[in-house]
Amino acid sequence: GADPDGAGPADCFGVRSFAVIQDGVTAVIAGGFVDVAAGSYPESVTVPKDVTIDGNTGTATDIVVTPVSGPAFNITGGTTVLIRDLSATNSPDSAGINSTVAGIDLDLINIAATGNSTHGVTVTGSNSLDLTDIVATGNGLDGFFGSNTGVTTITGGSYQTNGDDGIDINDAAAVSITS
Repeated sequence: GADPDGAGPADCFGVRSFAVIQDGVTAVIAGGFVDVAAGSYPESVTVPKDVTIDGNTGTATDIVVTPVSGPAFNITGGTTVLIRDLSATNSPDSAGINSTVAGIDLDLINIAATGNSTHGVTVTGSNSLDLTDIVATGNGLDGFFGSNTGVTTITGGSYQTNGDDGIDINDAAAVSITS
């Protein structure tokens, strides 16, 4: 991405400032915060711990993560993960965002999950799942696919023009959907 602190050298590049999101996720302590600058990121980010990943402009389409393979975000660990204000697009062989962590509390806010070969967002085995203002369109299968999720709350967003269903939820503890 762009230099996070403006003109001049990045503040502590390689320590507190990184060129790719994965390096920030790897470096931050569990429970930490990764602030993502506007730009395009051709990577698949593995999220193995509690973390907040936040697009710093507040506009999902300003931060575009497009993996060469795999999901844009693959959540593999942690108990609390928040991802907000960014795009997970055009995965050639996966969902835009994928989580298979049993018992996780997962919040996805203001995400554009578009043009992925399978689902926009796939979640299996969560404790609680909050999807707020997700735009999941143009995906090969479902906009959102959830299986064995705990309490699932979907607020706002758009789940249209996907190859199969907009929203497909199987075996959730409870589901609340509001527009």
